[in-house]
Amino acid sequence: MLLNKENIQEVLNVLSEKELFFLSEEDFKFRFAIAFKQMFEGSEFIFDYQINIQEKTLKGKDKLSYIDAVISYQGNLYPLEFKYKTDKVDITEILKNNSFNISNDIYYLKKHSAHDWGHYGAMKDIWRLEKVITNCCNDILIKGFFVFLTNESLYYKNIEDIEKRNNSFKELAVGEGKIIKKNDELDWQKQDKNSKQPPAKFKFAFTYDEFKWHRFYKNREEAPYNKFKYLIVEVNK
Repeated sequence: MLLNKENIQEVLNVLSEKELFFLSEEDFKFRFAIAFKQMFEGSEFIFDYQINIQEKTLKGKDKLSYIDAVISYQGNLYPLEFKYKTDKVDITEILKNNSFNISNDIYYLKKHSAHDWGHYGAMKDIWRLEKVITNCCNDILIKGFFVFLTNESLYYKNIEDIEKRNNSFKELAVGEGKIIKKNDELDWQKQDKNSKQPPAKFKFAFTYDEFKWHRFYKNREEAPYNKFKYLIVEVNK
């Protein structure tokens, strides 16, 4: 059995029914791994897997490259990249009501600003997955998955609305309806020459259909649950 986007979606659906909130990206990855292993018997996870792909620091120096996680399942390997970006939300009462409040402090989900960096990072993750499945272990590694969960609408709004509002990173936006075609090259420096971002010339090897964002907490209409959406991109050669 080869894993597909629907299998990843099944895991997220299970998490949405049982989890309150993920307190960080590390928390999200860890709980995803637990749920996956429970649902797919015999699967194994390795986090922060080092890969032989050349990347640069902000100062242009070479650096080691890592994939967030790799799944081993039925003789195949599947690299995964995760993104978890949140807007500020007071979840103190939610934690108290579910016996998770350790102290009397007010607890917020962190507000991640710099949305241009967030879009840039998401596109880089997809590009990195392409590099992995085209250059590493080709016989047992044929597809990967990018998973993005957020309650910040500036990521999942319609792509046309994002492009109109944010010209500095419009080519890198991952909003609803985004399409990437084979040989598309996204260059951050063409959009904002004064940006402090490293050169971002991502030439994509595959074509991707329109990005589709989905409600995460489908059975919870109240705030703050109703703002969470997720995106899954299957990188498949």
